[in-house]
Amino acid sequence: MSALQLQTLCSTFAVFRADEVRDHGFKLASGLAVLDDALAGGVALGTLVEWGVPLGRGGRHIILKYLAAANRGLALKADYPILWAYPDSALGLNPPAWQALGINLRHIAFARTNTPMHDLKAALLDPYYRLVVFDMPLGLSRDDYAFLARQARTLQKIIFILHNQLLTDARGNAFAKLRFNCTRSQFDPAKIIVTPVRGLPPQPLVLQLEGML
Repeated sequence: MSALQLQTLCSTFAVFRADEVRDHGFKLASGLAVLDDALAGGVALGTLVEWGVPLGRGGRHIILKYLAAANRGLALKADYPILWAYPDSALGLNPPAWQALGINLRHIAFARTNTPMHDLKAALLDPYYRLVVFDMPLGLSRDDYAFLARQARTLQKIIFILHNQLLTDARGNAFAKLRFNCTRSQFDPAKIIVTPVRGLPPQPLVLQLEGML
């Protein structure tokens, strides 16, 4: 989908005013009890979340669980669209396989762009997309993170930023309310270890991989 097509789609369906999409207190649950309990029910609307999810280590299964939940319309009690942005260099993106997880691809707009802050500006300024995923975005600046956090708060969006490496404080930003590292257990490949970097106590959370598939 080109940036122009995405802007047209956004304009066509932008039927909600900012005050109409506010749902204070709503949290998007992953369906993974250990993680949802740690987050007191899930990720709140209005939150910018960073994820360290190296490819091949299982962490992306967690993101897809959130995608499936949002896809079922848990925020507005009806299906609503999701925006997934990825660069030319993105690997491991296989949307057809997501359908087995109950994800309806008709409600997801995929945008391939190496300059998401420019090409997707209209979508970020509009309340239509309530869950936005930046998959391995290139060159986000401090000002970009500040803008994303502000738009998440103002329009009650949940914005996920996925990195293909584990997060550290040195590579972090001050605008993500939650930051997590996700990797497969070296002792039990059927388990995913989620380690909070910000927003929760740094105690690792152990999730069963079979509960995600």
